[in-house]
Amino acid sequence: MMSGIDSIYHSLTYQAFNSRTNGVKYLSENLTSFGYNIYFITFFPEGFHALPPIFNNLTSDLSSKSPPKHRFWSNKEITEVLNDLIAQGLVKEPFFFYLNYNCRNDPDTSSEVEKGLQIIESNFSKDNTYLLINSDHGYPDPSKKLQNQLLLAGHDIVMSEDNITVPLAISGPDLQPGSIIKNRTSLIELSEFIESIASSDLKSSYLFKLSQGQDLDEKVYFTWNRYPAQFGGLLAICYKQIKAIYSLDTCEVNWYQILSNADNDGLWNVSEAEITDPDVNKLEKQLILSALDNELTSVIDFHADQLCTTLKTQLLQYSQLIIIGYFTPFYLQILGKMAENSGFSFAHNKLNYRKLTQIALAKREPSSSIRKKSFFIFIPSGVSPVAFTIDMFSLFKSRLFPDKVCDFDFKRQYIPLIYFIRLNLSSLRQIKKSISSRGLRLTISVLSNAINRKR
Repeated sequence: MMSGIDSIYHSLTYQAFNSRTNGVKYLSENLTSFGYNIYFITFFPEGFHALPPIFNNLTSDLSSKSPPKHRFWSNKEITEVLNDLIAQGLVKEPFFFYLNYNCRNDPDTSSEVEKGLQIIESNFSKDNTYLLINSDHGYPDPSKKLQNQLLLAGHDIVMSEDNITVPLAISGPDLQPGSIIKNRTSLIELSEFIESIASSDLKSSYLFKLSQGQDLDEKVYFTWNRYPAQFGGLLAICYKQIKAIYSLDTCEVNWYQILSNADNDGLWNVSEAEITDPDVNKLEKQLILSALDNELTSVIDFHADQLCTTLKTQLLQYSQLIIIGYFTPFYLQILGKMAENSGFSFAHNKLNYRKLTQIALAKREPSSSIRKKSFFIFIPSGVSPVAFTIDMFSLFKSRLFPDKVCDFDFKRQYIPLIYFIRLNLSSLRQIKKSISSRGLRLTISVLSNAINRKR
C-alpha cells in the first residue's frame, strides 16, 4: 500500500523487515518531492520501531499526549494524540497523514474514527482533502470457529475471501459520490492513486478510472501471507471469479469460485466455494498458472540478486559454501539461485542434520581468483536461537568442519537475521559484545566453547 510493490519483495522474514536497507522505494519519497509533509501515527510496539522510516518519522513523538511506546495504544489515545498535534499547529499543509486505528479489540472503533475525522474536517478544508479508509486485512467469519487457531498461528494463515479482501472507501474532489467499484482491486493500487493526487494527475489513476465506470481489463492479483524464509507460506492468485491458493511448502494448488457480490446499497456479501480442477475454465486456469510461475520466478530472482549484490566481494573469495539453517523449500530455491548466479552449483539441494538444522553445500572449481578454499555459514531465521545453538553445538562436536577454521567475519547482510560466518575464536568475544539479542549472544558463547574444545 505504501510502495505499490507486493509485500513478498520487502523482506525475507517478518522479524527482519527493514525499510532502510531493503531497496524498496516508498510512497513518502515521491510525496516529499511534490512538497508534501508526511505524518504518521500507529498503535503497536513493532510499528513504532519498524515503520517510521517508511513515513520519514514517527509524528506522535512530537506530542506530549503520546503514551509509552512499549505497549499497545487505545484508539482513544490515538485520537487524543492527533488532536494535540493539530492543536499545536504541527500539521502543515499540504500533507499526507497515515492514521492507524486498531479495530480488532475495540468495539467502539467507529466512534473514535468519527472523532478523528471531525478533528481533521474542523481544521482543514473539505474541498481540498481526500480521505481513504481501509484495513490491512479482513477477518474470517466467526461462524468458521477459527478464533483459537488464529490466536496461535496468526490471522494470515487463512486465505479465505473474508480474510484477504478488505473494505475501501475514498472521498474527495472530482470523485463521483456513491459510485461502487465492483472490480477486484488491490491495496498496492492505493500508492498509485495517492501519487496521482500529489502530481495533479488524478485522471490517470486506475482506481479513478474504475470509479468513473470505465470498462477496464481484469487484472491478476496476488496475495502473499508469508515472507520467503517463513514456513506456512501461501499465495492466493485471483483472476475474475477464480482463485487459486498455492502452498509454497508443498507446491499444491487448491481452486475456488469467488461468489462475492455487492447489493444496490454497496453492502458486500463475501463468499466463495471450493471447486475441483476440472471445474476450472481451461483458459483461466492456464492464465493463472502462468502468472503463478512468473511471480515465483520473479521473487526468486529478486531476492537472489539482492543477496548476490550485497555479498559480491565475499562470494568471489570462496570455492565452497556450507549453508546451515532451517530452510523453507522456497527459501532454498532463492539460496540455490544465489549460488548459481555466483558461479556455484549445489552439491546437495537439502541434507537434513538432526531435527531442525539442514545443510546445503554449494561448490565451484578453484581458480587463481579464489584465494581461499573455505566456507560461509548462513544462519536464516525460522528456528529459535536456542534450538539452533543446540544443533550448532552438535555439528561442531561431530567434527563435520575442519579443525583449523578461518577468520571469523560476523556481518549483518541484506536482512538482519542472516549471518555470514567464518569462524575464528579471537574475534568471537568482540562480536558478542556488540550483539543485543540474548539468544544470539548465547549462540556465540556456545560456538566459542565448541571451538575451544576442538582446539
